[in-house]
Amino acid sequence: MKEFLLISSARIKDYNLLEEIKKLEGVKEVYMVFGFEYDIVVKLEADSIKALRDLENTLARMKGVKNLLKFPIRMERTVKA
Repeated sequence: MKEFLLISSARIKDYNLLEEIKKLEGVKEVYMVFGFEYDIVVKLEADSIKALRDLENTLARMKGVKNLLKFPIRMERTVKA
């Protein structure tokens, strides 16, 4: 199971939060973004929906996380350059 999460943080440019997210098992990619209400994009991967939900709950409880918006990946395709 794979999913993208958008995270709104309590502080703009919260590098500490970004580093803490990177340490979690199941976090495959993390990006700090700007230009809209969400500050961090995270790609998650887990063996089951339950494991994915547990990871979401862990992220939601982290200090500095205000809001999460999740996008489960239904189908994945590789685009050739």
